[in-house]
Amino acid sequence: RIDSAQKRAPGNPEIAYQRAVLLERAGRVDAALAALEALHRERPLDAGVTNALGFTLADHKRDLKRAEELIRASLVAQPDNPALLDSLGWVLYRRGQGGAAVAPLARAFRLLHDGDIGAHWGEVLWSTDQKAAARQAWQRALIADPDNKLLAATVHRYAPTLKAPKPPPALEPAPRTSI
Repeated sequence: RIDSAQKRAPGNPEIAYQRAVLLERAGRVDAALAALEALHRERPLDAGVTNALGFTLADHKRDLKRAEELIRASLVAQPDNPALLDSLGWVLYRRGQGGAAVAPLARAFRLLHDGDIGAHWGEVLWSTDQKAAARQAWQRALIADPDNKLLAATVHRYAPTLKAPKPPPALEPAPRTSI
C-alpha cells in the first residue's frame, strides 16, 4: 500500500518517511537507511528526518559518530524536543557513554512520559549500575504507557519481576454546595 501511495504522490516526504519506518520495522534496515538517506538529501534542514536517520543508525549500531552528529544537528533546531533528546541519549549510550546519556534521557522523559523514552532511560540507568533508579524509571514509564511494546520487552529483559503499579483512583470532584 505504501508503494502505491508513493506512486500516486511521488515526492511526498511524509509517505517516503512512513515507507522508511515500515522497512525498518520489517527488518530491512539497509533499505530503510537508504530511504532515510535519500529523504535527508532532499530535506537536509528537516530536524525530524535528520533525527530519524541518526536514531536509526544509532539503534542499529551503525556509524555512531555520524549518528551523533545528525542528532546534535537536529537538536540545534529543536532543543526541547523530547524525541530528539531521547535520540541523543540513545546514541551516547550506544557509543559507550552511558553516564552522559542519563541527563538527556531524564529530561526527555520529564518533557514527555513516553514508553520508548522510559525504556531507553531505564536501560541506560541499569547499564550504569543504577538499578533502583532504573526500576523507578520503568515503573513511571509503565504507568504512563502500559501498552508500549519496547518498554515491555526492555523491562522483561532486565527486570522481569517488575510490575507496573496501579495508578491511583481518580479523585471524585468535591460535592458542590450552594451558599
